[in-house]
Amino acid sequence: MAKLRDFVGELRGGALVVGVKLAASFAVVRAGFVALSDDDYSRVVIAQQFSLTPSWDPSGTSWLPFPFWLQGSILRAFSPSFELCRGVNIVAAAGALLVLYLVALQIGLKPRQAALGTTLAGLLPYSLLLGAATPPDGFCAALIAATILSLRSDKPSALLTGALAALIASLSRYESWPVALVFAGVVLWRSVHARQAQLLVPLALALVGPLGWMLHGALHHNSALFFVTRVTAYQHALGATLTSGWENALRTPLALLRFEPETVLLLLATLVLGRAHRIAEKSGDFARSPETAGPARFFGWGSILAAGALIVFLMVGDIRSSTATHHAERTLLSLWMLAALALTHELSRLWAKLNAPQWMLLAVAFVVGVLARVEGPGFGTLAPRNEERAIGTLARSLVPTGEQLAIWTTDYGYFAIQASFARPGTAQILDRHDPRTPHSNSPVRSANFGIFDRSLLLAGAREHCLAKELAANSKFVLARLAPQPSRSGDTDDPRCWP
Repeated sequence: MAKLRDFVGELRGGALVVGVKLAASFAVVRAGFVALSDDDYSRVVIAQQFSLTPSWDPSGTSWLPFPFWLQGSILRAFSPSFELCRGVNIVAAAGALLVLYLVALQIGLKPRQAALGTTLAGLLPYSLLLGAATPPDGFCAALIAATILSLRSDKPSALLTGALAALIASLSRYESWPVALVFAGVVLWRSVHARQAQLLVPLALALVGPLGWMLHGALHHNSALFFVTRVTAYQHALGATLTSGWENALRTPLALLRFEPETVLLLLATLVLGRAHRIAEKSGDFARSPETAGPARFFGWGSILAAGALIVFLMVGDIRSSTATHHAERTLLSLWMLAALALTHELSRLWAKLNAPQWMLLAVAFVVGVLARVEGPGFGTLAPRNEERAIGTLARSLVPTGEQLAIWTTDYGYFAIQASFARPGTAQILDRHDPRTPHSNSPVRSANFGIFDRSLLLAGAREHCLAKELAANSKFVLARLAPQPSRSGDTDDPRCWP
């Protein structure tokens, strides 16, 4: 009967984690959030293309393949729409939090404590945004946190869960690679020390992603580290100034506090109070049970090594300006999720022991964190691309199926139009704004319909190239194109488009 109660409690906790995360993500979408950057739409376009023509390397860039495999497979089975693609990521983020919850149970936390900690991890500000966006950052962060936390346990089942999480994460985001490497090292040490051959299974699973992707690079791109070379070359083509040096060494550690100040300051204050109570109680060894251990021993040395490896990896990238991943606020989300678990654990242990001044200290830490966020960097520039999405959706309803659509924009907004048009393989981008590929001034040859930025039409006086305007908004025109003149020679070929 006790086991049945425990099982019901675990189910209830898991339902709470998933339900709250899904509700929060859809609330963020309902509030108007669409995308963090144009990369969000670019990823949707790649997933849409995968739904048409699956491949092992869907993007052909430095981006890792698993997110496109996942999203593209669902789009292939149902519909290649932007909304479905984002819905897949929302469900994946909730599912990854469930994995983190299961690992928390496997290391010995009670269902209520594990559920509350994991739910808080899913409600952090950046967790809310990334969990409702199309890139893999949200679900990948929860999987990285699950891998790190699983090292607190010696149970083969917990380590197997952590290894599976590492496998998916390492095929989704590069910051998971140092975590997977440390995970494999710790598991190898335990396997040899305890003579447990079955631990070689999670060890191998954790390394499949990084080794497989580097093998792919060596076989198909003549370099195991082709992804680093590609990112660096693209940054140079953009004219970005890559500043390397030790002055960048503190960028990542400071970002830990800068982007999630409430969580970090509240955790630090709680750690101070917890340490003071342990000293006062002279409670002895707290390492035996996660329920009574302080946060450092609660995570264990293996988890601390894995988290430290992630930070060092990001710091080295900052120092050398050669990292293949960007956005500190995204790469550190897994550590903030672990901080949320540690905070919940420590507060539950201290709840009945804190007096009024100590509660006041926690309140002050939280308020200071809130003020720091208000005065801090915020979430950066978001990319709703309302006009682009609107005209792309209109084109999907007005352009006959199978017809080619020419798209001419002044920036990367064509990705949002493509994603909303949701017809992979039928869009002709007249200018990709890729600094590595100069503009070629090629005419539209096979498209009977086009979407064009109004400013480009006016600047080139090309209104005569539009046979019939079908729809328009403040920024774009959707039109049927005038018939293209037949080519009569190498010169004097009238061209409407670039």
